[in-house]
Amino acid sequence: MTTIYTLGHSTKSFEDFNQELEEVGYDYVIDVRSRPYSRYVPQYNKNRLIAYFREKYIWMWESLWWMDDDISFEVLQAWLQRVSDLAKNDTVVLFCSERDFKKCHRYFTITPELEIRGFKVIHL
Repeated sequence: MTTIYTLGHSTKSFEDFNQELEEVGYDYVIDVRSRPYSRYVPQYNKNRLIAYFREKYIWMWESLWWMDDDISFEVLQAWLQRVSDLAKNDTVVLFCSERDFKKCHRYFTITPELEIRGFKVIHL
């Protein structure tokens, strides 16, 4: 069973965040925030993440835009297929800003859909 990881950066230092990524041996860091920037923790702004991770950073929300009850089934399925395709051969970590995964869309929207597709999801 292939594993997909999730992680919330919250207010942790970039060094701590990156150490958690390094521990799982990531190939792709997929940003699932609706807005890839923060006034409070600017180290997680999209431009800084691109500069650090380069081609390993993907902002997926541009294809999903907003994960809420209004998202179409087709858009969600296309997004999940893209993540699934990456995760088949590479180690993928989905991340957003919420530290507590049980209060986050990573847990209540994304995880069940990935599990249906046969992935094991581990929240770091």
